[in-house]
Amino acid sequence: MPLSQGTVLGHFEVVSSLGAGGMGEVYRARDTRLGREVAIKLLLGEVAADPDRLARFEREARVLASLNHVNVATLYGFETAGDASFLVMELVEGETLAERIARGRVPPDEAISIFLRIADGLEAAHEKGIVHRDLKPANVKLSPDDGVKILDFGLAKALTPEGREDASRSDSLSVSPTLTLAATRRGVVLGTAAYMAPEQAKGGEVDRRADVWAFGACLFEALAGRRAFGGRDATEVMAAALTLEPAWAALPPVAPSLRRLLARCLTKDPKRRLRDIADARLDLEEARSEGSRSPAAAGTSARRGWLAPVLAGVAGLALGAFLFAALAGRGDAPGHAVTPRLRATQVPLLPGVPLYSEGRQIALSPDGEEIVFAAGALTDTRIYRRRLDRFEIDEIPGTEGGRYPFFSPDGRWLAFADDEHLKKVSMTGGGVQVLCEVQSAGSGAWTDDGWIYFTHNDTTLARVREEGGEREAFLDVGAVSLSPLPGGRVLVASFVLEGFDRSFAPILVATADGEAREVLRGHSASWLAVPGSPRGHVLLARGDELFAAPFDLDRLEALGEAKRVRGGLWTDSIGGWARYAISDTGTLVYVAGTDDARTVPTWIDRVTGEEEPLRGIEPAVRNTFDLSPDDTRLVYQASGGRDQIEVFDLRLATTTRLSRDGGLAPVWSHDGSEIFYETTQGPLSIVRARADRSREPVKIPIPPIQTTPAGRPVPPGRDWMDPTSVSPDGRYLVTLRFGPDVWLVPLEGGEPTPLLAGILASVSPDGRWIVYQSNEGGDYAIYVAPFPSVEWSRRVSAGRGDDPRWSPAGGELFYRDFDRIYRVAYSATDTEFLPEPAERVLDVDFHNSWGLSFDVSRDGRRFLVQKPSISATAEGTVVVVEGWRSEVERLVPAG
Repeated sequence: MPLSQGTVLGHFEVVSSLGAGGMGEVYRARDTRLGREVAIKLLLGEVAADPDRLARFEREARVLASLNHVNVATLYGFETAGDASFLVMELVEGETLAERIARGRVPPDEAISIFLRIADGLEAAHEKGIVHRDLKPANVKLSPDDGVKILDFGLAKALTPEGREDASRSDSLSVSPTLTLAATRRGVVLGTAAYMAPEQAKGGEVDRRADVWAFGACLFEALAGRRAFGGRDATEVMAAALTLEPAWAALPPVAPSLRRLLARCLTKDPKRRLRDIADARLDLEEARSEGSRSPAAAGTSARRGWLAPVLAGVAGLALGAFLFAALAGRGDAPGHAVTPRLRATQVPLLPGVPLYSEGRQIALSPDGEEIVFAAGALTDTRIYRRRLDRFEIDEIPGTEGGRYPFFSPDGRWLAFADDEHLKKVSMTGGGVQVLCEVQSAGSGAWTDDGWIYFTHNDTTLARVREEGGEREAFLDVGAVSLSPLPGGRVLVASFVLEGFDRSFAPILVATADGEAREVLRGHSASWLAVPGSPRGHVLLARGDELFAAPFDLDRLEALGEAKRVRGGLWTDSIGGWARYAISDTGTLVYVAGTDDARTVPTWIDRVTGEEEPLRGIEPAVRNTFDLSPDDTRLVYQASGGRDQIEVFDLRLATTTRLSRDGGLAPVWSHDGSEIFYETTQGPLSIVRARADRSREPVKIPIPPIQTTPAGRPVPPGRDWMDPTSVSPDGRYLVTLRFGPDVWLVPLEGGEPTPLLAGILASVSPDGRWIVYQSNEGGDYAIYVAPFPSVEWSRRVSAGRGDDPRWSPAGGELFYRDFDRIYRVAYSATDTEFLPEPAERVLDVDFHNSWGLSFDVSRDGRRFLVQKPSISATAEGTVVVVEGWRSEVERLVPAG
């Protein structure tokens, strides 16, 4: 029963009741021994009556008492008096954050100030391994002196039976709404539904990322004045958090960094969520800086949240309704002389959900009235649609896992790829139809003669009839983008790795009979017709700029040099993809901004998960790196501008440039004395350089080839060879060559020879085996074969596999599948390689890292990975430019 004023518990005298907390009754009390006022929390009777749980709670309380931070209410101790067990805590005066929000929205500058201090408190706790598990506005106190205190830190875990999150137990306390005086029975969940992370609501394992989610939910509520996920009861709220997006439309105009922080905190998949609350400070501090610079500008930037662009554009969209009608019905259409004026508008897409990370992922209907885009995490994408004359955004049913959308010529159908199929769906309603089976399909184009062309495994161009059927190989060339041309032809932006200069890759025109010819150079290409004429423009993306070249369809040739017609496109800094689309009516849409894919090499303990960024190394774009055999130096390919080879000394924290004229794909010799890499200058050759630069580098010339071992022709100037490993005996350099194929380069003299079909191969520490990645079974997987005989091969990955690495300690190899690292333990005889089943050991955000993106320490305990520094993903807003064809014709006349 409630305690009355004057009740004495040990040396604590009850002054008044403060209400019910998450663990029982809360009282203001006076510590008669120390002469101070405190808060005491009388524990639930079921906890106090259970000796095992009480003992465990006391042990946990001692840990929590070690947490001493200005933004965390201090736990003074754990006491017992008779049958009562209670916590003694710092008494914090003032209103709770929940009470503050009840008075109205918290202005952004005030919210930033509050949540910077909440982040500080969370960080201090997380560093001690303490997770709150029940962060909510009611557990944050705002003191009259502008102080901020987090209450009840870590006590959620302390109350959990036997200290573990086990949803299968009937007495689990880890998956229910917050305990109150009316809910003190077993079988309820600890945590508050509106602030529980999805994994917490489902009874899964909970770590500090659950606090990150709750932090985002609290910040959202403070800014919006309402919860991120609504519902009539706890069940509906939890269902909304598990299945729906936050109520982004409720947010007021806020700084983009604040908007980005919310999206990163409220990501449902914990692997994609902000991992460290310390990083939240960066966005909060940036938001404070942005607000102080120009509050008005926060609503008009090209990368803003949901409401700001909508409100800013409502008047323009309403007044410009006639312009949309002109674009759809007349505009530049044949037979009409009216030309719409050039006009750019910002249009929001889906807040908090980034575009898929590869390729264009955005399409514009032929009439220029509807945007379609693929968005979501790597393994959980959807395709969405938005008409330009409406605010609603709808998911297209049946497109789960869909990517690379593109329209039919009449705009009535949309084709797209998933992991195993090429599909189409009617834009006017109806189910999804499978066109053909295909793995690793990419960009596509639907031509006016009824063929659908698509890339396959980055190396082959295939096609299928628009009604579906068996796919057929069409052209032996990889492509980053496809675009239809009139007359059943297709523009192919070829995928090449020549010097990694994707800005000037070959642009081909392929005809229906399989003939192809190079016509221009750029990264991706689209066709913009001049109505009533065989002439028009081929649009080329080069970096973050669009170029246009006048082009004659009859002669299939460019009529002049490509000239710049637009800048400021979002471009992936690793893959080089630009996000834009063009309609038949001459409307352009593009994602604006930049992608910052800088990384910081970071040690991650495979057992504890503890992370340790390398000291003294600056964030940069690094595509491939290799750790020296003694773990003291790191060699990597530094990208941006011209690729160069650099060496970072982990002991001295110093960086040295090794290459002089550019370099690619560096690897160490087995003894760490030499580094091998491909030069980007002159004839194809491998550079052999002393790591200490004691001698001049030596170039190993590589004789050119006309065809690959499989008989595939090698276009002139397209041959390349990237080192991937050196055999322990120092006799062979293992390389990846155009094909893709694994080649051996004898280091003691002799001609390079092909070894097998695959990529990213490396030799085992004992020199007896070679591991490599191959798509011989469809999707990429990991295989092991004897070295150097390769008499047979054995698949060792459970599913897809990339970037295989041997453990230098032996007995293990590792590979990754997107953002998951797997381990394969093995033993071997003289003739057999005996792997155990693959085991998932770690989840890591690799961003878009290309090539060998992680390495293993000498003892096999730690991984060195490229952790993103600040990754500005493409999301939120696109720019729509109406009447753009007239602008292109003005700048680059087609003649």
